[in-house]
Amino acid sequence: MITYSQYRPTACDTAGLACDGQQDWLVAPVGVNRDSDCLTRSNWAVVTEDIRKADTGEDTEIHRFGHWACGWFEILLVRPGTPAAACAEEWEGALESYPVASDDHFSELEWNEACEYWESCSVKDRVHYLQKAGLNVMAARRDTLPEDPQGRLLELLNGY
Repeated sequence: MITYSQYRPTACDTAGLACDGQQDWLVAPVGVNRDSDCLTRSNWAVVTEDIRKADTGEDTEIHRFGHWACGWFEILLVRPGTPAAACAEEWEGALESYPVASDDHFSELEWNEACEYWESCSVKDRVHYLQKAGLNVMAARRDTLPEDPQGRLLELLNGY
């Protein structure tokens, strides 16, 4: 992990801007911004919660910044040499080998967001999605997602 003094949100940003008292703190391997996709938001929720559980005092801080490119972003800073830092380092290694912190959390978040989106769609939009997924268009009048064993509708609704 890198220290906050080395952290740059983008190549166009200054490293270590603000957070004067935490320049030597570590940047956790997850972050979130206004435009984050479902997987990024899921990883942020799972990893941040786990690291903060390992915090024995005031060894973690979430910082939120306004940003010219994405509106805002949040990062988790972790005091080095603490149980929270050890947990963050474990997560960094785990996410390098498999990019999903929790399959269950990710799937549930993805499903819930697809259901919310489906409920907000007009019948015309639902028909369009059902046709693209190769499903029966009669399901367009239902507010609940129709069964789709291949998961094509879920992929369309989540933008995959």
